Amino acid sequence: MPKLKQGEGVKVVLTKNEGIVGDPVTLTSSGLPKETDIELIWNTMKGSRVSGKGFGEETTLLEKIKTDENGELKYDFTVPDDLGGIPHRLDLAAGGKVYGQAYLRVLPSIVEFSPKSGPVGTKISITIKGGWLD
Repeated sequence: MPKLKQGEGVKVVLTKNEGIVGDPVTLTSSGLPKETDIELIWNTMKGSRVSGKGFGEETTLLEKIKTDENGELKYDFTVPDDLGGIPHRLDLAAGGKVYGQAYLRVLPSIVEFSPKSGPVGTKISITIKGGWLD
């Protein structure tokens, strides 16, 4: 994974580095500009190796969080519903400048399967989150 970019004096910490979709996570950061709206940006990849069009990075704004008078922030969120595999990058940015980053890996999980029982040969349906397909 590429080395994360941290501005001088900036520290970004997640309570966990990986989790299944919906798991609670807390992000804390210090050393940011004081009393400033910080954008928490989720980075993912979209595309297809089958179509021949390749992949490209896509970003989603998760939230804007205002830092306190000390340049600190705390944000509680849940692991987003996204592809599993390599970790996703979270950027903390303001005014187009990235001040800090962290990685969060989405782990695969079984959300539902049906039927719950049946005779040998019964076809089943399994729904997963954090897989490798949309």
